[in-house]
Amino acid sequence: MCVRAGMPFLRAASLSFFILAAGCSAGPETSTAPSDVIGGVSTTDFPDVGQITSGCTATLIHPRAMLTASHCCQRETSCKKVKIGGRTIGTTATNHPDFVVAPEGGITPSVDVSILVLDERVDDIAPRRLAVTPPATGRPIVFVGFGCSAFGGAGYGTKRTGTNEIDFFGANVDGADQARFAHTFGWNSKPLASLDGGTPNDDANICPGDSGGPTFWQEDGKPVLAGVHTLVGPTFGYSCQVSENRAWIDSQLAKLEPVRD
Repeated sequence: MCVRAGMPFLRAASLSFFILAAGCSAGPETSTAPSDVIGGVSTTDFPDVGQITSGCTATLIHPRAMLTASHCCQRETSCKKVKIGGRTIGTTATNHPDFVVAPEGGITPSVDVSILVLDERVDDIAPRRLAVTPPATGRPIVFVGFGCSAFGGAGYGTKRTGTNEIDFFGANVDGADQARFAHTFGWNSKPLASLDGGTPNDDANICPGDSGGPTFWQEDGKPVLAGVHTLVGPTFGYSCQVSENRAWIDSQLAKLEPVRD
């Protein structure tokens, strides 16, 4: 993960701090740009994972739609174009109606999902299937993103992937924040500022710029989109749970033309 000057910190009742995994933008902005995978490796796989030109990562889930994080698309100028399959395509973002940003900068990570409707179809890349099973502690997960790969924002803009496993759930957060995090799952990983060793383990983590990107796990032997990168802390990260937001996601996809056989 990376941390740049001006990146907002989100405080929670029982957690030291959070960073929007959105991106490595320079400047004191309330919404940050995308992030990279820390401890990951560069990859040419995952053609369905694209980069939003204003920052963040997104995943193709329909020939005319991609899934990303609502906090990536707060501004009028954000989420207007995405790079996927070697071309840049215009997009229109629709954030989850329950997603809010508090005056102090805190967000609602449990509904941190946004649908990007593409100006043109992408028929040469298979859309990613959405998860149907719930998360479980110890379940292996895979991250993909275009975010930073080191402290200070180095490595932004390269697609990377890394692995970890589910360690905890948003429902474990104490106090008033429990409802905000209810439909999220998280993991432990090496510290944000370190790529060599670290605690509590040496698995990969997301980083600013990875926001909106996919957390995959296996269903029927194939990787499915199970989470959307939302927040990261000094030694942990969170994804918004896709299966808990399927009703809203499916309602948005139903507005589009059917997928061709």
